[in-house]
Amino acid sequence: MAEVRYRFSWQLALAIVLVMTVAIVPVIIYFLDFKSLFLFVTGYFMAWVVMMLIALMGAFLLGLAVGHRAASKSDFSPFEVEMLKMREEVKTLKDLVHRHNQHHDGEQQGGPAEGAPEPGPAPKPQGTPEPPERPIPVEAEPEPRPPMAPGPEMQPVGKVRCSQCKTVIPLYSKKRPLEIKCTKCGKVGVLR
Repeated sequence: MAEVRYRFSWQLALAIVLVMTVAIVPVIIYFLDFKSLFLFVTGYFMAWVVMMLIALMGAFLLGLAVGHRAASKSDFSPFEVEMLKMREEVKTLKDLVHRHNQHHDGEQQGGPAEGAPEPGPAPKPQGTPEPPERPIPVEAEPEPRPPMAPGPEMQPVGKVRCSQCKTVIPLYSKKRPLEIKCTKCGKVGVLR
């Protein structure tokens, strides 16, 4: 006949049940009235139920903590990715403002900044100002592009279908409400 081996956890559970059973016998002998015995057994049972509930709640919270810790070791969350992109945009804007301030500080100190035209005579305080003598080069500043036009590095963040001609229009902004224009039929609408 094959020998059956039980796991240690089963052996431990069996030992606990046996000890509890042996421990209850003197209690039954001590409490001869059944009312006291009933209260004792009920209290004992309720104590075990409360301890099991507390243990289950602790295991649940421990599982949440371990799961969160394991998930936090992975890549950045979408929110963190957006914050990192925003940080880079703010850094770019700071550099742009710094260069702009340096450009204007150079003009205020008397000398023109690099690439800037020579300042003409100051306009008269009264009346309309005179047009500048020399034309201002238009190529000095980049031409602003419309908000819907994609840049060379931009990827669409979404798509929407035109309600009139059913053309798929790529979206390059998550800002809402967003005014969009169909590239095929020219219909203008607002995405909310």
